[in-house]
Amino acid sequence: AEATRLAERLHAALAGKASISFGISTYPQDGLDREALHQQADLALYAVKHGRAPDVRGAHGRELSWAAALARAVDARMAAAHGHSDAVAELAARIAASLGWAPEHIGRLRLAAMLHDVGKIAVPEAILRKPAPLTDEEMGIVRTHAEAGADIAARIEGLEPIAEWIRHSHEHVDGSGYPAGLRGEHIPLESRIISVADSYDAMTTTRPYRSALASEEAVRRLREGVSAGFSPGTQSLSL
Repeated sequence: AEATRLAERLHAALAGKASISFGISTYPQDGLDREALHQQADLALYAVKHGRAPDVRGAHGRELSWAAALARAVDARMAAAHGHSDAVAELAARIAASLGWAPEHIGRLRLAAMLHDVGKIAVPEAILRKPAPLTDEEMGIVRTHAEAGADIAARIEGLEPIAEWIRHSHEHVDGSGYPAGLRGEHIPLESRIISVADSYDAMTTTRPYRSALASEEAVRRLREGVSAGFSPGTQSLSL
């Protein structure tokens, strides 16, 4: 908003003296680095010069930039050895593609998966980085992150529709998950897919208190968990 007001003042000051157009881009909505921001500002500038309304990246691009920035902040707090949020987003998108979902639906799912742990931004780092299994009390604190993450997404323009998918991404089909203890079909399918993708990436990644599992073993455990934690059909990803 401040950049827009500045451009308007400059335009008014130069009116009648020079022909001038402005293009504005904003971090992280329009890009995550200097080159991307410069490119998007140029696109906006040339759109204005040719009498078109600037459409920098489009709504989906802005939302994805927001999601990426937030997810990377969480991964950094968790000292993740790899981009866990990006990995879960990619896995979830591949599962949805294998189920024949439309690209727009897959795109929204990717956003939700990227942000599934964003509520952990409010969990103490001592818990997130603890090199041992958590106590019941510590696990209770961690479990607050699902609702916190949904609340964060709901407050960001453009991300409101995916908030409920994030809220229920840690539910189990047998009702043993959180925060609401939903069962079966009462859990959004998007949330169930995120749960499978999250579990696979967690199992195949080395953690401070255990080694990573081989892909084949992780898939076997997912299939064994159909009757309890996971929904039939959401493990169809070819890994």
